[in-house]
Amino acid sequence: MVKSIKYKKDSHKDAVLGLSWNKEYRNILATASADHTVKVQAIAWNPFAPQILLSGSFNHTVCLKDGRKPSHSGFKFSVGADVESLAWDPHSKHSFVVSARIMFVIALVCYRII
Repeated sequence: MVKSIKYKKDSHKDAVLGLSWNKEYRNILATASADHTVKVQAIAWNPFAPQILLSGSFNHTVCLKDGRKPSHSGFKFSVGADVESLAWDPHSKHSFVVSARIMFVIALVCYRII
């Protein structure tokens, strides 16, 4: 007989695909998972503005979320394919790059958001 797994409330129920520890707030760890609740493939905190989280999804979008505004859904950008990875520009708080499944890299700049 196979025992069923009991998960803690709000825990991931599928593979964890990414982890990003916030360098400013040591008790905040962002996770990306393939579970059915939120399909986030990649995540990264902004190194210059540690309250800003960038996430990329299987639904062909990148989302920029400000942790100071938890009720705000964030700013979403369509990239046209599943996001494989993303990274903040280490030299600018306003720029990041996204790589997508159909083998291209997009550089985006977001001045008004941050």
